[in-house]
Amino acid sequence: MNWLNDILGVRGTSDVVGIVELATAPMLIAGAFNSFASALGAAISSVTYINTPTFFLSTLGVAEHSPGGFPAISALGQILLEDLMLLAASVLLLLGSAPPRLDPRWTSVRSARLSGRLRGLLDAT
Repeated sequence: MNWLNDILGVRGTSDVVGIVELATAPMLIAGAFNSFASALGAAISSVTYINTPTFFLSTLGVAEHSPGGFPAISALGQILLEDLMLLAASVLLLLGSAPPRLDPRWTSVRSARLSGRLRGLLDAT
């Protein structure tokens, strides 16, 4: 993010991050009704959360050495660690909302004809 600070300054970088996050939220909400909006919101949030774990390497105070010399995660590190869980949720949402295009058998799973065939296959086994 340092490169963005060089271009826009701290305030401009903060504004860009805020705008991206505020634009992502309506996409995720609309994703309950539209799979394209869900995929778009999940993709944007995934990119956002991929960037956050890099702060583990560059932020001071993430590790705390007070509990017997073993580096524990500080409160700041816990917030960054929470973003790893949100990254996993965003990736799962992205995978769940994107239609599978590689296998043509699954593109019409919702049709009654195919579900009848699947029921027949399952009953045969």
